[in-house]
Amino acid sequence: MSKPNTLRASIANHLQCRFDNTTTGLLPSKKNRTHTNPYFSLWAYSCEELEWAGPWPNTVHTKIAHHILPVFYHHFGCVVPSYAALHVIAKLAQPAKPSKEDVRPILDIGSGNGYWSFMLRNFPLVEGMKDLDVRPIDNGLSLYRVSWVENTTHEDGIGYLKKNDDGKGCVLLLVYPQATGGFTGTVLKAFKGDSIVVAGTQNGNGFTAFQDVMVDEWVGRNLEEFELTLRMPLPSFAGKDEALFVFQRKKVEK
Repeated sequence: MSKPNTLRASIANHLQCRFDNTTTGLLPSKKNRTHTNPYFSLWAYSCEELEWAGPWPNTVHTKIAHHILPVFYHHFGCVVPSYAALHVIAKLAQPAKPSKEDVRPILDIGSGNGYWSFMLRNFPLVEGMKDLDVRPIDNGLSLYRVSWVENTTHEDGIGYLKKNDDGKGCVLLLVYPQATGGFTGTVLKAFKGDSIVVAGTQNGNGFTAFQDVMVDEWVGRNLEEFELTLRMPLPSFAGKDEALFVFQRKKVEK
């Protein structure tokens, strides 16, 4: 427990008020779990070195972060995947009828160097889960020092969706989607599957998805067939405030 009127209390209150979950069975249990995640380990180290305790409301005003961040970007990506985040994505990919249906492919569009795809492919699945089908897709315009997967499909997201039934029966994953060029909105509108996952900023700094609005607000205004079912904090680098957003297609009452 954090003491009242402390920075730690402000951070805890901020993260708690941003957490939103209307799902059942999507989050991992509280049992002990381990997995290998080098980005998480280095992120934890950076928090200690930079004396960063976590985001709070004023983090939205941060304009410049520490210069170690670009190094992390080039080696791993723009945001750290947590165990809980990977578990949620793996659960979304599981079919309703495991004995009769295939696992839902995870379309990691804008996968960059493929770190999230790599982590999902190597995630220790809970007993009963089917092996994941993770498909990294990237147009290759950005260069990275490290590539974590060897079979990235070099194509833009819209082109891939058009060739693959607009993503029906798949899970869409957007990790730190760019806020310029109309990328995020175009892909979200083109996707015809039932589950969307976005890893990005959860405040109004305009770093990801959209410059003038947060992604959950945009979906609420533009994709009436989807609803926010989960928003949970992700490990945030010093000066950042990140979260995992899950949007699921609303069930049509018969």
